[in-house]
Amino acid sequence: MIKKSTNNLFNLQNLDELSHAYLFYGEAKDEMRREAQGIAMALEVGNLKEVSPNYTLIDAMIIDAENASSIGIDIVREIKNFLSQKPFKSKKRTVVVLGAEELTTEAQNAILKILEDAPKSALIILIAKTPERLLPTVISRLQKIYIPSKQDLEPANENIQNARAKELALKFLKAPASERRDIIKEIIEEEKDESTNLTILFVDALILLLGEKPEKNTAFLKELLYRRRQLGDYSLNKRLQLAFLSSLWYN
Repeated sequence: MIKKSTNNLFNLQNLDELSHAYLFYGEAKDEMRREAQGIAMALEVGNLKEVSPNYTLIDAMIIDAENASSIGIDIVREIKNFLSQKPFKSKKRTVVVLGAEELTTEAQNAILKILEDAPKSALIILIAKTPERLLPTVISRLQKIYIPSKQDLEPANENIQNARAKELALKFLKAPASERRDIIKEIIEEEKDESTNLTILFVDALILLLGEKPEKNTAFLKELLYRRRQLGDYSLNKRLQLAFLSSLWYN
């Protein structure tokens, strides 16, 4: 099953907006692994429909350090060498580091140099439970995406929220400018319930709907995908991130 974050990252690639480095963080380690491998596969096969768990990656390097005591400088040298080579099949050479919090300080400083001068064909995805164990200088070079666990979103509740988000997205796109602010206020009011992720689901629904005609909605999609990356960092104020929507479609 293609997840929304994989779909959004692939859309960023199609719009030439994909960043060269991401941090996936949260407790859902298996989900984060699948998300990282999913985007690597999609970049190789050229679309999301053909992504399969049985696909063998050619232009990706997966480093699993979850059971290791540390990741040293030698591994980072291998990463640098791998990324310096041109992709064979994919649009990107992708490196995924599972358990990135186990990078030693020396290794993190070495990765920082790669992040500062990464080849255009490079995509680096670090996966960690929390950003706090990574150096602030490394964190500053990464786009952060929080991947919720099953405990964060129960399936039944998620289905209800997805339906509500799609309903609001359709209503928003059909509404005149004078009514769109009211829809945003409605979302913000419902977001006060801490059990809901309506803001993110609403933006995801807009992206999917506008993505049906990407050539017509390129400007809107670029702005939405940028804001979606911002919303992936749960430390940001969702109310402020939503505020741009009513002005984006004001005319």
